[in-house]
Amino acid sequence: MYCTYKNGRHPFLILAPLKVEIVNVDPYVLIFHDIIYENEIEIIKSMSKDSLSRANVWDARAGKAIISHIRTGKYSWLAKHMHPVLNVLNQRIEDMTDMSMETSETLQVMNYGIGGHYDVHPDYLDEPKGNVIKMTGYVNHFWGNRIATILFYLSEVEHGGATVFPHINISLQPKKGAAAFWFNMLPSGLPDYKVRHAACPVIFGSKWVANKWIRYNGQIFHRRCTTNKNDYYHLYGDTIFQ
Repeated sequence: MYCTYKNGRHPFLILAPLKVEIVNVDPYVLIFHDIIYENEIEIIKSMSKDSLSRANVWDARAGKAIISHIRTGKYSWLAKHMHPVLNVLNQRIEDMTDMSMETSETLQVMNYGIGGHYDVHPDYLDEPKGNVIKMTGYVNHFWGNRIATILFYLSEVEHGGATVFPHINISLQPKKGAAAFWFNMLPSGLPDYKVRHAACPVIFGSKWVANKWIRYNGQIFHRRCTTNKNDYYHLYGDTIFQ
């Protein structure tokens, strides 16, 4: 829709404001351009390659994570203590979103080969105290649901591989060094069904991304709550551009 600069309240951003593209307003979907550097990307990819394993999904009936055809790709988890660049990245996400990383999940790195995809799904959890805890072991169940998602693009894809939001008719083509951001929950604390999304199949090339999921309970002083839908634009705008 339009582009702007985010300088926020952090002193560094006064000297080097972030480049932000507002793709959609209701719900907010943003792209931060040139937000992760080439050397950081190579470190993250190199750290992940030896521990990549087939990605799975949570099966509520089985009560466990299972391999499924709806998600074909490989993933790895990188805890912030594993390399200084991961701490730097956490601080940058705080600068980008004005949200706390104290209750954010471990960075998940994904690789999709040819045909790799992920069908339409939400990032919020139907059972906030269950799913990801059993899948990763890095999450405290008191942290609450996934309030927001940061998706870093670590590569470009020659054909296919877009991130699509079918309920709002948006398609984001991977651009190396950029990151998409959206809220998974409304200001009332309820899930926002319009941000269900999918990773389109990779037709040619290899797709690398990294996900950071921010949890709800750490944001009490970072994002105000409301049940009034008229406050939707105001609150989302304040969160990103205050």
